[in-house]
Amino acid sequence: MDNHDTIGEPDTARDFYNALLKTDHYDPVQLRGFQANVLVDLIAFAAQNIPFYRERLSAVVSPHGQVELERWREIPILTQTEVREHLAELRPALVPEQHGDILRFTSSGSGGRSISYYRTSLADIAQTAAQYRHFRNFKIDTSLDLAKIRAFDHALSRFRAPPNDPLKMSWTADWFNGGKGGSVRNLSVFIPREKQLDWLCGLGQVYLNTFPSNAYALARHLAQYGGNRPQIKAVISVGEPLGNHVRDAVLEQFGCPTIDIFSSAECGILACECHESGMLHLQSELGFFEILDAEDRPAEPGCWGRLVVTPLYNLAMPLVRYDTGDLVRLHQSCSCGRSHPTIDRMVGRPSNLLQMPNDDFFRPKIDRVKFGRLMGGLRWQLIQNGSSFTLRYMPTTSILKPPAEEVLSLLHEVLGADAEITLLAVPALGPSSSGKFLDVVNESKSG
Repeated sequence: MDNHDTIGEPDTARDFYNALLKTDHYDPVQLRGFQANVLVDLIAFAAQNIPFYRERLSAVVSPHGQVELERWREIPILTQTEVREHLAELRPALVPEQHGDILRFTSSGSGGRSISYYRTSLADIAQTAAQYRHFRNFKIDTSLDLAKIRAFDHALSRFRAPPNDPLKMSWTADWFNGGKGGSVRNLSVFIPREKQLDWLCGLGQVYLNTFPSNAYALARHLAQYGGNRPQIKAVISVGEPLGNHVRDAVLEQFGCPTIDIFSSAECGILACECHESGMLHLQSELGFFEILDAEDRPAEPGCWGRLVVTPLYNLAMPLVRYDTGDLVRLHQSCSCGRSHPTIDRMVGRPSNLLQMPNDDFFRPKIDRVKFGRLMGGLRWQLIQNGSSFTLRYMPTTSILKPPAEEVLSLLHEVLGADAEITLLAVPALGPSSSGKFLDVVNESKSG
């Protein structure tokens, strides 16, 4: 790990946070100007210090080093494959001291294989400030503890020195709370559901940070088997698409809302849920975002497009026009009045969206309550492979198989009367090594 331990982290984080409270009220022209100022510095640094980018950025960087953002779209889009193949070449020999330490992150492998990414302390502080703004908007009481039920092996891990007392590590800085913040309490997502619930019940009132699939599984377990209900103030969901069925189940069983954050290991926080409209606001102060169609043109509002991101502050491993692999849909504006671009709450990847013959992606609108009753509470996963579909499920000693005709009838209502659907019992059906579980998988797009 490279060390440039010169950044005044608490002061810098507070300053960044206060700056974000101001930019929250910028009009579109001011917001674009803010991005452009930071983007010019990033591009100049990458062109001068990283050989991998010298040719790629030649369209926007003159021989004299002047950056011409008007020619931005001439820069080639950076793919995940290129990042894997040129990992070492994407890092400069040194970063400016004021950007602080260099931290290493590991992706969860959703794109096919986990990759290590590097980020400066300054870039990490920018992420923290955006989180704090999000907490402020939702009036989150950070004096309460944060219960994190996630995967703690290689996935989404940060390689930092461990805190002196992990049980007393606050999840926000003291200056943000006006006093000591609540502690982070960690539990593995691979622990059985009933033990997770018992653990949560023993913590008192907390916020819960976990994957949507796990929050849904906990709520479903309570609905099916009953038991003591933990005191959850709100679920802060990460890592997977957040469907309305998760929100509904969490509200019904825990009596609390679900708040969404859309992020990635390589780019950090991408978008945060709006506290007024429920849509997702792209975090324009942290990254330059493009939503592109199949011809690499800006996608029309309401149409699926690939999310291409340029993180603005990360000089440890600049990612210029990086294709995240995510599909999103842009909206014209948000009812809250902020200028940050707004995207649909439903985001995904081709590998977890179904696709019709006309190439439109969608998530099936299954009546999950009715479907759950038909499946007898069994975990299931709907797989698309070309034009055919398979519903995988794992039998138990009490339920050998669901009522086939009724299950197929409901699926045909969603997928079409002519859809080829097979029901398949499998010996195991659980989360991936990163702790995530997707109930919709498009194997034709996995890779």
